[in-house]
Amino acid sequence: MGRTHPYWSEMHVCLAADMCRAGLDAEHRELLNRLVREHFVKAPYIGWDSGHRYLGGHNMAATEQVCAGICALVWGEEAGCAEGEAVVRRAVDSAFYYGLNGLDTQGFGYEGTMYMGIPMDVIYLFAELLHQNGRENLFQTLPPLKTHPSAIRSLLFPDRIGMAPIADGGVTNPE
Repeated sequence: MGRTHPYWSEMHVCLAADMCRAGLDAEHRELLNRLVREHFVKAPYIGWDSGHRYLGGHNMAATEQVCAGICALVWGEEAGCAEGEAVVRRAVDSAFYYGLNGLDTQGFGYEGTMYMGIPMDVIYLFAELLHQNGRENLFQTLPPLKTHPSAIRSLLFPDRIGMAPIADGGVTNPE
């Protein structure tokens, strides 16, 4: 792997920069645009056939594809990413197939609380961003996505310090 940071952190950089977009000076804006073009939209698993590979067990690949899609959606046009729209489309496909093959009808992830937690957080956020931007409505095409937040809330312990584990290590809230 060789990474020294979480594989979804590029998405956070793009979203944070978008929140303060108007206040970014030209130097920082160009740095971000270069990072988006050269790194942030280049998910390592590009080339995988999402219809056949994004099943339960491919949580990291799905997360990376969708994070790249978020970066392309939020900054791709300004960054001049020639492949930006293709990256967004691939992320839509990855989100759809991961959710289709990874969620039951009530929104619970087949991979359990730990392994489905990060990809589904990212996919849910991506679905919101797509919808807010007048694009694809994953909440319509993938109905279990609508019920996923309720499924997660039902797994939280009463004091909210963690979630009940289902078929894996569970998730603990660091607070």
